Formats: sequence, structure tokens, C-alpha cells
Amino acid sequence: MDSRLEDRSPQERAVGGTPEEQERWGSLVQKVADEQRPHAPWYVRLGTSLAWSAAIAVAASIVATLVLAIRALLSANVQFTLANLSDHCFWAAALLMIAGMVSPPASDLERVRSRNKREQVRSMTAEERRSRAMERRLRRIYDPWRWRIWGGAALAFGLAILFGALSLPVS
Repeated sequence: MDSRLEDRSPQERAVGGTPEEQERWGSLVQKVADEQRPHAPWYVRLGTSLAWSAAIAVAASIVATLVLAIRALLSANVQFTLANLSDHCFWAAALLMIAGMVSPPASDLERVRSRNKREQVRSMTAEERRSRAMERRLRRIYDPWRWRIWGGAALAFGLAILFGALSLPVS
């Protein structure tokens, strides 16, 4: 068959290449998912993550309230109002979002603590390095703490909106 007339539809080609490669990547995804996922039902894991997110949001709002209270005590131009508290909670939520983006996953922190890391990297083949890089990316996705911080940021942003809605209109 002429190479120009060859069927190049996506249904014909495998995503990962050969079936062996697909099986290897599938087993890698399953391995990372099993390591990251505790053996609790999904609703327990979801409740735990939501509780952590709420705790993070409340902690960020308390810190924003304390910062505003200190600013109001030390500055003659700043008053402790719900509108100002809304602004401070908004910035606390923004800082949480940034912290969630740059926070390293727990698996990377464990790897940093390992002293034999450089020796292991030198002795690895190219395929093992690709597999380890893919595993590291998957661990970032499955890391629950990043999602909990982002959930806390979303709830802190909701509190900022609530405080802004409850503030008296400025006339």
C-alpha cells in the first residue's frame, strides 16, 4: 500500500503506542492512584477534603481579620468595616490560590529528603527516567493537599463575597 494512501485515522493508532506501552502507563496510573488514595469510601474522602478546605478558609479569614484589626488600631485612616474585611479576605484567598499553585506535593518533599537520589538518577535508563517523570506528574495531580488549599481559597473567596454583601452601602 502506498504510504500516502495509508489510513491515518485516530482510531487506528494507539494513544500510547504499542499495547505493552499502554499497559505500562495504565499500571503506572493505577500504582500512583493506589498510593495516594486511602482505602476509605469516596464520600469519606470528600468529606475529609471539604473539612480541611473549610478549616483552611476559616484560618485564612481569621488571619485576615487580625491583620485588619491591627491595621485599624495602628492607622488613623483605616476602619474595621465589613467592606475592609471583605477586601482582606479576598487577598487572603488570592494568596491561598498562589500557595496552592506553588506548593510541592508530599512525594517530592520525601524525594528531596532522600540522600541517594543523585546516585539513583545516574544509574537510570532513559525509559526509567521517562517513567519516573510521568509518575511525578501524576502524583502532582493526585495530591489531595493542593486541592484542599484551592478549596480553602474558594471558600475564603466566598467569605469575602459574603462580607462584601453584608457591608453597608457607601453613600
